[in-house]
Amino acid sequence: MYNKAMDKIRDEMAKATDAVCMVGEIVTLYLQSEPANAEKILQDGKTLKGAYGAMRDYARKEHKECMTPDEAAEHIAKYYGMEPARIMDMWQDVKDEQPQEKEKPQARAEADDLDLDALLGI
Repeated sequence: MYNKAMDKIRDEMAKATDAVCMVGEIVTLYLQSEPANAEKILQDGKTLKGAYGAMRDYARKEHKECMTPDEAAEHIAKYYGMEPARIMDMWQDVKDEQPQEKEKPQARAEADDLDLDALLGI
């Protein structure tokens, strides 16, 4: 179900405006931080465009020209019926769970390669 929800988000983002894509990024964080949210994202009639519209309608109603990421995340969560969470906390949780990249090994100099440091006396 998780993969199906991620596919839905990606498909919607591929056809969306930049603003709706930002909503998709927030929804992706919700899904990654709590995979059980997949069923809520897959609900019939629930779309990233709809979530953006709900967020925009709230801003208009409250006469806001902009909102914080946490406010945006709260209204997106309400649209999908998910538990509101702080966006930066979700980001940190997801980031902490990602495997750390191993340092890439440096290419070793071949015997006939020129050592510029040695040549310049450094």
